[in-house]
Amino acid sequence: TSSSGGRKRGGGGHCDVASPPPLALPPDMVLLECVTLLKHVLYCPPGAAAAASAAADAAGSDAYSAFTVDRTGESELSEALGAAAAAARIDAMAQGTMAAIHALWRQATSDPALIHELLGAAANLLAGCPTAKAAAVEDADGGDGAKPASLAARLLFIAFRNTSSATTTRLALAPLASLAGDASSRKWLLRSPFLSKIIEAFRAAVGRRDGQRQVALLRAMAG
Repeated sequence: TSSSGGRKRGGGGHCDVASPPPLALPPDMVLLECVTLLKHVLYCPPGAAAAASAAADAAGSDAYSAFTVDRTGESELSEALGAAAAAARIDAMAQGTMAAIHALWRQATSDPALIHELLGAAANLLAGCPTAKAAAVEDADGGDGAKPASLAARLLFIAFRNTSSATTTRLALAPLASLAGDASSRKWLLRSPFLSKIIEAFRAAVGRRDGQRQVALLRAMAG
């Protein structure tokens, strides 16, 4: 092994292998930034989503096909932005975003920053996307050796985990509550201990005078 440039030389000939260039950021930071980017790409302002839905109803088509989707970002019409966001969610599902969330889950549960960004990405993916909501209640293997579980079950666990902060609970409840907007996922939600856990957690939050957690739980129940 030579000492210059990180090159290795094998016996019986010359075989120089250049070391890969170092990452500009630590690997865990690169992962966090990627999940954050995904969260932002999938976000749609509520007003734009409503405008796209109304226009789609008027056109008698799906929100993401009611318009020629502007992928350049040049159009600032609310309905166009909403349609583009709907198309992005469909594309994300086709590209395996749900499987990626499952694969990252175990690591994220021990990393507060990563789990918050992943929960945000999950909430944005499920918003207004029946395909994602249906997939969220199907068991999937996270590749970590644990028993396969649905995203909804994973969200339910971390929302009411004893060690979860109020922020984590709030961020986990948002995608859970959105499941009420689809028939199959709503059925899962009503059959799960979701409501009983919310009521129990709300009583505890009242006893501790934890206002932030109370608001998050009330919003989830209202949804």
